[in-house]
Amino acid sequence: MKRILCYGDSNTYGYDPYTQGRYPKDVRWPGVLAKLLGEEYEVIEEGLNNRTTALEPEGETWRSGVYYLEPCLRSHIPVDLFVLMLGSNDMKTVFCQTAESIGAHVRQLIREIKRISAEKNPSGQPCRILLISPILISERIIGVDYADEFGGMAAVNLSRQLPPVYEQIAQEEGCIYLNGADCAGPSRADGLHLDEQGHRQMAEAVAKEIKVKNE
Repeated sequence: MKRILCYGDSNTYGYDPYTQGRYPKDVRWPGVLAKLLGEEYEVIEEGLNNRTTALEPEGETWRSGVYYLEPCLRSHIPVDLFVLMLGSNDMKTVFCQTAESIGAHVRQLIREIKRISAEKNPSGQPCRILLISPILISERIIGVDYADEFGGMAAVNLSRQLPPVYEQIAQEEGCIYLNGADCAGPSRADGLHLDEQGHRQMAEAVAKEIKVKNE
């Protein structure tokens, strides 16, 4: 059985932008992915609301993706494929990030994933990594309660700068790459989070990529 670890933020956790709750497991994209892939795969969900790549919100160090990465990965080893989709929360104005600085943090995560997984693999080889750039933020974020956190149009524009940065990093680090914006779009509710259709579309895109790479 191949084991897939999905590491992300609220769009992996399954935040429901309509109810502010959480979508059930069979709606969240990792859960849908598990059904699409079948019994030969085990899909592990590790999503957290407001998780960043490597940035630490004041008083909430544990929301940093780097902070939790090592205990998370070590607790789930062996892992055949690590699916990494982070970066949306890095666009909050409090962090003052650019596409390039967010990319640098993503590269840091990738290298840590390689190091940790290689240490625990008898062959000394790291697990494969699928890097997904965040879905785009749409203008519908303007007017929601947390719009100011993202700077409104500033985040809308910044989200469109991330895909080429992520793609280049994936090429340089030997990762599989998916452009999240090509997989699914944000909900009409807040322009930031996946809705039920978006979760289904994301799962289908990831499943297709996994099956192609395993042929």
